[in-house]
Order: sequence, then structure tokens, then C-alpha cells
Amino acid sequence: MIEPVDQENKPVPDGVLADKLLLTNLANYTQPLIRYEVTDRIIVHHEACSCGNPSPWLEVEGRTDDVTSFVQDGKRIQIAPLALYAALKEVHSLSRFQLTVKDNNECILRIVPAVGVSKETAFLEAKKALTHFLATQKVTDFSCVLAPDAPAASKRSGKFKHIVNQQTWSCGGDVIGYYSKIDIERR
Repeated sequence: MIEPVDQENKPVPDGVLADKLLLTNLANYTQPLIRYEVTDRIIVHHEACSCGNPSPWLEVEGRTDDVTSFVQDGKRIQIAPLALYAALKEVHSLSRFQLTVKDNNECILRIVPAVGVSKETAFLEAKKALTHFLATQKVTDFSCVLAPDAPAASKRSGKFKHIVNQQTWSCGGDVIGYYSKIDIERR
């Protein structure tokens, strides 16, 4: 069972974009999932789809908590985590990486270099790839530093994320692009 809800876990009606969904699966008797929070934004539709299927269907927009924002010349530029991941996964000198994006266009890169590659070399190649990608998004004013620690899973959820959003900005409920308030995981 899925429950499309707003930021305060209140139900949203059909046809309205939900901030997240709560998933309940009681079929697993060993460890049932009860109101498990998934931060995908969805719209539930109960009208027949264009193919004629009368069953309810979902329109999935994507994750709300991972979208990063960079500010360039006073303009907020939002970048999906998958785009950042795609830019860095092409860096063959990296065995594993984790990019944390903070306020003021600050990026912190945690890496494990590939075998035979120094950490500094891997970082410089990753920073070059990130600089190139962000320039294609019209972001040229940002900083990227190498963290001394290795990539790690979230202490709160136990999940590993390649792209971690630690930005604290809030839009006060106004829609900026496709996203409104973002609930940021804090360490």
C-alpha cells in the first residue's frame, strides 16, 4: 500500500504532487514495512491511462532530498544527484566516491582511489570532471575540497549515497523550479 503525503505526512489527493510517499508492505511476516518513507515525489492517478488501462497509476518525478542547488550570479541552479553521479563515475582513477554539497557552492569529495593511483591524483581528476560538468550547467563559482575520510553510509539510515545534500536553504514554501521545501538530512 502506498500513501502519497506532504512534508508533514498528511495525505494529498489524487492528481496532486506529493512530497514523498509512505510504503506499507505486510506480506513479509519476518520484517514488514510499515509507513516506510520514500522521498520520491509522485502523483497518483485513478483515471484510465492513455493506453486504456483502468487501473490506478503513478507519475514519478524523483527524489526531493537529493536535489542540489548552486547559486551563480544570483540565480539558483538545481542539479539532480544522478547528473553529478554520472559526471564522477566516468573518472576511472576513482574506485569509490561520495560528493557532499553544502551551502555557498561548497563541495566536499570523499574518495577511494583506484589501485595504483594516488589519492591526490584521483582527487584532481575528479575535481576536473566536476568543474567541467558544472560549467555545462552554467556553474563556475564553486569550491571543491578533498575530505580526509573515506566515503561512508549515513549514520541515521545506514544507506550509502554517492551524492549527499547538506544544504540548509529553504524556499519558505515557494516553488523553485520543480521543488519546494527540501528536508535535508543532517549529521
